[in-house]
Amino acid sequence: MSVKPFCINCLSGLSPGSSVCPHCGFDSSAYEAPLHHLPPYTPLSGGRYVLGRSVGTGGFGITYLAFDTRLGLPAAIKELFVSGKVRRENTHIELLDTTGTGRRYYAQIKQRFIQEAMALAEMEEAAGLVRIRDYFEENQTAYIVMEYLDGRTLKEELKNRPRNLTMNEAVQLLKPVMEALEKLHRHGIIHRDVSLDNIMLCKDGRVKLIDLGGGKRLDETNENTVAIKKSAYTPVEQILGRAGQIGPQTDVYALSATLYRCVAGRLPKPAGERESDQDIVKPSSLGAVLTRQQEAALLKGLAVDPERRTRSVLELYQELSAPKKRHVLPVMFVAAVLLTGVFTAVLLQTGGPDLTVLTSLLKQNAHPTGSAVMSEPSSFGDPRLSPTASPKKPAVSPTATPSPVPSPTFTPVPTPAELLSSGEEYILPVTPVPEEEILSSGEEETEFE
Repeated sequence: MSVKPFCINCLSGLSPGSSVCPHCGFDSSAYEAPLHHLPPYTPLSGGRYVLGRSVGTGGFGITYLAFDTRLGLPAAIKELFVSGKVRRENTHIELLDTTGTGRRYYAQIKQRFIQEAMALAEMEEAAGLVRIRDYFEENQTAYIVMEYLDGRTLKEELKNRPRNLTMNEAVQLLKPVMEALEKLHRHGIIHRDVSLDNIMLCKDGRVKLIDLGGGKRLDETNENTVAIKKSAYTPVEQILGRAGQIGPQTDVYALSATLYRCVAGRLPKPAGERESDQDIVKPSSLGAVLTRQQEAALLKGLAVDPERRTRSVLELYQELSAPKKRHVLPVMFVAAVLLTGVFTAVLLQTGGPDLTVLTSLLKQNAHPTGSAVMSEPSSFGDPRLSPTASPKKPAVSPTATPSPVPSPTFTPVPTPAELLSSGEEYILPVTPVPEEEILSSGEEETEFE
């Protein structure tokens, strides 16, 4: 099938004899493919796909724009090209290690690449996950065909923003990506390459996690795996190639580093350079807008030791959703209020002080812990109970069947305006205050569990 001339940058049609795109202004004739990349207009899969320019490269492969001649649609194609293990000879891939061990290793990598493509193609569609259309083997390697996303990466978006995101804005923006990661993890797949570069903000408003095909299945125990190393996004277990420690918490670290960059304006100190969990600049000291609980949750997601790190993306989301905290009032203040009310009631009812009635009322209203917990309604409309209160159990018929407990879900995050109006304590982007001054001020620290 003949292919009409198209722009290798945006895949729009070109006028005959012209190389400059009237839509994006890109000059296809001036483009030079990077070293080891396939050149534009290379046909694949019997000519069904024709490549545009390359748009990304990583430890496991190279991603190209492409045109699907059968469907007449743009696409994105990822080619398996393991850095340090292969080289390009014309369009074909050649192994650097041609021994039996090297050949077996690359065959395993290629098989896993295709198996993962098959698993992803069979998965239910997730809002934040790029769709897989096709996969095939060619040129001694393998390819995954994905839907084409028209937009720009989160990295490009942040560069053009006049200010950093607040934590609530960042969490709400990346909610589809978090849901996509949860779905991958439930299917036993770890992405291992979450970063600003691999999150697409589409022009139609969708937010998508891309660059699949570099993942790792949870049932793999082979230590001889290729580690994707992206510095500040990469946890220690991935840097050191500890396959047994790679799991959902690996993606939690990369996602937390991505959130850190969104709110703080820079990436956190790389895990490989940190001596402890505390060896990191708190985002609040960089002017980030987030609550103390959100900061604690973010730093837990960036824990160096995977055993101390947040265990799942859903858990991270829930901890970042900024639930309202309990406000503890000094017992003397509460006692004074109660005492005033009691005296007023007694005087109005009896016409004078009655120590017996007063003592009885005080005993009924006394708080055994020495402080009073102000209850606030939860997001489901149920009042929060004091930790010391004993809630009355509702009467249940002997034949009644208890209602099933709903599984955790990704609920909406309050907007900054909603959170500020709720009375939640916010860390505002002001001149940093020394920690000792905060502690000495008597200000309550937000509890993190």
